[in-house]
Amino acid sequence: MQGSGCTNTLPKGYLDGVDPASNDVYGWAYDPDTSSASITVHFYFDGPAGTGTFGGAVVTTVSRPDVNSTFGITGIHGFDFTIPSAYQSGTHTVYAYAIDSGGGTNPQLSQSPASFTYP
Repeated sequence: MQGSGCTNTLPKGYLDGVDPASNDVYGWAYDPDTSSASITVHFYFDGPAGTGTFGGAVVTTVSRPDVNSTFGITGIHGFDFTIPSAYQSGTHTVYAYAIDSGGGTNPQLSQSPASFTYP
């Protein structure tokens, strides 16, 4: 949506938690420029984008009525990401980023990074 006088608004999101018992990273993200559409979230381990290891990506496919109500939007904005097996032991840190549908900056989600430890 950049160019032709429009401004690009950065995506918003929150890393709700990491659950080693279920190998799950979960939260929500949306892009105000395309608020009814799902977006992609990228995950890096043991360092931020650029220094950490890219662990994968998911599209927001989990219904989050609380997010829709809070922001006055529609769409599906929750995510669940399975921690890759390489990180399913020991202590690690996960960094989560909302991918901007307008091609701008991909901001780190609130409460990211999050550290977790497997027993």
